[in-house]
Amino acid sequence: MKAADFLIDETQRATEAFFDAARKVPADKLDWKPLDNGRSVLDQAREIAQSPKWGVAVVSAGKFEWDDEKMKAAQAERDQWKTLDDCEAACKQNSEKLYELIRSTPDNQLSETIYIPFGKDHNWRVIDILHLQAWNLHYHTGQINYIQTLYGDTSM
Repeated sequence: MKAADFLIDETQRATEAFFDAARKVPADKLDWKPLDNGRSVLDQAREIAQSPKWGVAVVSAGKFEWDDEKMKAAQAERDQWKTLDDCEAACKQNSEKLYELIRSTPDNQLSETIYIPFGKDHNWRVIDILHLQAWNLHYHTGQINYIQTLYGDTSM
């Protein structure tokens, strides 16, 4: 299996698992926040819908670019997605752009690094950046499963 095939397959499977977990949450709990200050399932779904763009932007530019203006625009985009269906549709659309980039990235570029201003090691390999969406999906699926236990659903 080639790296591109693995990255795409892993991201697609993680996307399906994330939205399966999110859909197990009752509608009246989608906006519920643990301890009134955690993140709701819907808020996390909005991030997941947008996050495929992150790796595309960084790898395409060859650098990390972020400022207050971009943060405001990103939040405005997220605010337009009102339902899990909205989030899933946006996620799939944004993921297609990520998959195109993954397919077009030569194997010899995967080990190149790009400076990212957070994390323990600031030099992220391109393959790690392209895998970020899958990692983020797994992370938030775990958060949704935990939220379920907080309101009493242990079936997951």
